[in-house]
Amino acid sequence: MSSVPVLPPPHLAHLDASGARRALDGLAAETGVRPVHAVLTGPLAWGLPYEDKTGAAPLVCAGLFTHPIPAYLGLVEPADILRDGGEGDLPPVLLWDARKALRLFLRSNATVWEWISASQVVEEGGAPIAALWELAVAGFSRVTLLGHYLGLAKAAMNAYFQDTPTDAARIKYMHTVRALMAVDWILTRDEPPPSDWMTLRAGTELPSEVAEVLDALALAPLERRRHPAVDAWIDAIFQASRDKGEGLSDSHPTADQVDPLLRDLLGPAAKHI
Repeated sequence: MSSVPVLPPPHLAHLDASGARRALDGLAAETGVRPVHAVLTGPLAWGLPYEDKTGAAPLVCAGLFTHPIPAYLGLVEPADILRDGGEGDLPPVLLWDARKALRLFLRSNATVWEWISASQVVEEGGAPIAALWELAVAGFSRVTLLGHYLGLAKAAMNAYFQDTPTDAARIKYMHTVRALMAVDWILTRDEPPPSDWMTLRAGTELPSEVAEVLDALALAPLERRRHPAVDAWIDAIFQASRDKGEGLSDSHPTADQVDPLLRDLLGPAAKHI
């Protein structure tokens, strides 16, 4: 377990968490499902700036749900993904059936990891989620997680934003660096990384010039669009991933470990089926 504390982004203090709760409860009532764990995710929850002209949501209430037990016993598979677009002060909601999520968990899925480890919790999942967290820390494939965050970094570097040049540069740098701090976390700590900028930043060893630029970018765009020290650090992390990535663990949690936790999430009735 990491010794670095979770540091929630300061600007989240003014977000209306009750809006996420209302959106989650509304979708649950409409579909007849039971949310078993939900968090805030997306750029705002990670402490990042975002491009609001792309249509991507800056904040999403995401998590796991279960259907009533009879829904799993018929010939027709129940819906395993539920969405609500959000309106007004309500954020979008994205829910995965717990069975779908745990099948992906068996493959060390990084999205499931981010959902069970996020600090901004809307619906507390209790003991089963805590047990999943421990299994992920001990047994998730570091190779799979490394590939996920390298992919995010490359996508951020290649993305086009319509903002002014300095605003776009800030977005690109911070999204790229968040992903690469996660890569560095995996390489140096051999554990799944946190998702938010401040916890990653607190636990990442950075050259002083790089740290100064990143801390300034976290507050506002800078006059310069390119920062050679940060570019050099980005290149160094990509090189480190090539040098060390093949030596990382590629193990995954086992079905025997995870199946009882699915039954816990489904509720007492599942234990008698």
